[in-house]
Amino acid sequence: MARRLVTTYIDDLTGEESKDRRFLTTHHFSFDGREYRIQLAADSTAKLRDALAPFTAAAEDITPSKAALAQERKWARMADSGRSIAAYQAETEEKTNAAEVRDWARANDFDVPARGRVPGEILEAYKAAMSGGQPAPVNDLGAPTPYQDEEDPGAPVGDGSPDADRELEEEAMKHYKPLKPEELGREKQWKTRAASGCDRLPDDRVEKMTLTERVKAMGTSSQNITQLGQLAGVLPNKNKDGKVNQLSGSKARLLNLEMIEPDPSDKVNGYRITAFGRFAYGHFNPTLDQDA
Repeated sequence: MARRLVTTYIDDLTGEESKDRRFLTTHHFSFDGREYRIQLAADSTAKLRDALAPFTAAAEDITPSKAALAQERKWARMADSGRSIAAYQAETEEKTNAAEVRDWARANDFDVPARGRVPGEILEAYKAAMSGGQPAPVNDLGAPTPYQDEEDPGAPVGDGSPDADRELEEEAMKHYKPLKPEELGREKQWKTRAASGCDRLPDDRVEKMTLTERVKAMGTSSQNITQLGQLAGVLPNKNKDGKVNQLSGSKARLLNLEMIEPDPSDKVNGYRITAFGRFAYGHFNPTLDQDA
């Protein structure tokens, strides 16, 4: 005996039925700490959207970015596999380090191969520059463009002790001028911005960081240091159009840390370094002319 299985799709609000699987759309929402799911036909969906419209218009949109969601899923998979986040981050840093070294080397006029092992002398020069040692001699100050303070002298180098951090914080305050979120179009998101560049990460909020912590957070990325140096006119930029390498992927983080700001007059990069950003760059590059 033959049998036929028929699936009927039912609107949760009206009870309307259809055999077409495209008849329904599933919606998820939260309220008063509870999570809800409802399946609605087109007419019911329109009613729900119209009913919520005045509330969604007044509410803050806290939808996580795709990058943040992808990172959360990756960390969840690592937790399931017993792999630590620290191990993953160390592995990722190792994989990306060669690319960062090459970018730094090209910016400092080293002849570096596009593929294969990075020469030892270049690695040594790179490590010296990132650790506050003597980098390549091409880092002479050309025509810096500090816009917040035309007499900005740069930054001292601390040794990581509490007294040094205190001195660094006091010196940073002399160069720091808060950006105005209303001019950036980010009034709602500004207080929840994170040092990683993604918003709404409570353990990484810039708002809760000291200026010293911001400087150190930026210094974890040699790419960010190089980008600030190029925006400041300290490091050469070999791109014919003057475009700073990979700035599109770093601008959110540097903007959140208030080390760059939008510059409508810059038609290539669209951003300029702030006096605080120049100070932070000088902290990691003591060869920067402190009297410029």
